[in-house]
Amino acid sequence: IALVCVMLVTSMGAANVNLIDESISPRVNIYEIYMNQEFALNLSAGEEFICYFTPLGNSTYTIETLGNKDTVIEISNQTSGPSFDDDSGVDSNAKIDFAGAKKNVAMSIRLYNSSDSGTITVRLTPKTTNMVKLKTYKDSAARKNQTLNYTKSIIEQVSLAFNYTWNIDFDETIMNLPTSYSIEQCNLDDDISCNSDCGTCIDAINKNNHHRNVYQFWYEAQEKFQASPGYYDIVLGITGVNHCIEKSHGNNPTNIGGLGLYNSDAAVVNQNYSVLDNIGILQHELSHVFGNKHTSPSDSCTPGQKCIMNSGFNGQDTGKLMNIWCLRCKSDFDHNLY
Repeated sequence: IALVCVMLVTSMGAANVNLIDESISPRVNIYEIYMNQEFALNLSAGEEFICYFTPLGNSTYTIETLGNKDTVIEISNQTSGPSFDDDSGVDSNAKIDFAGAKKNVAMSIRLYNSSDSGTITVRLTPKTTNMVKLKTYKDSAARKNQTLNYTKSIIEQVSLAFNYTWNIDFDETIMNLPTSYSIEQCNLDDDISCNSDCGTCIDAINKNNHHRNVYQFWYEAQEKFQASPGYYDIVLGITGVNHCIEKSHGNNPTNIGGLGLYNSDAAVVNQNYSVLDNIGILQHELSHVFGNKHTSPSDSCTPGQKCIMNSGFNGQDTGKLMNIWCLRCKSDFDHNLY
């Protein structure tokens, strides 16, 4: 969710709230920021900063200025909240709390005195954060290769894009996977691909899958360790071994990173890769849980746009990126699901 801004020199008075358009001449610089960011704004005498923000929908935000200047904020197209403010912020700074739906909210920021100039800070923040509770289980292979602090660090880096784009924070509780879990019963070494019969495969919960089958892993995460309404929102299973999508061993299985399904309250991931891959895999599977699909002829990402769902960020540190979804996936993402 972005705030798109353009600086125009205008006469004082009502802000021009027409949408930015490529026909503007001379061409202007367009800026993009995300929730929870602050940016410095250097205003000359008579300058006005026109901003457009698209809210998540039925959410409440605060737009404010910081600094030692007397500022004014005007806003339009919000669903609730004042349209003008002068001094509701700290000292002589302007501040408006507003709610908006999924449409552009226009904002104008200027100095109170038209002859004044200087630098101010602009900040846009959500009024509340959606805390999603993760009930996280690690199997013995994951515990052997990754410390508790490592797993917490991965989840923290995964959270950055979810927080800045969707105002979602993850509150994780990390536990050991019980040995009754099917993947824990496999006697193959951790680094052996699941194309060999372990000799003791069983169908633990009446599913036609072997121990290292990702669907078996996911079924058990959802059915045996399901989230508790009001206490946990999503069950996350973390393994440190390769798993596949075949129903039985020896059928040219494909090793995959994980599985997440929309509105299932469960995702499972293999975290036996590099740090960058582990972050990306977890972001990808959690995005599935919130409604994102894979790329295919019927469920494609926005053409030409990188996305966590189409491998567009492979090799990049998505733990430091604030926007990892294409426009199509942003429209599919159900941020109010939990």
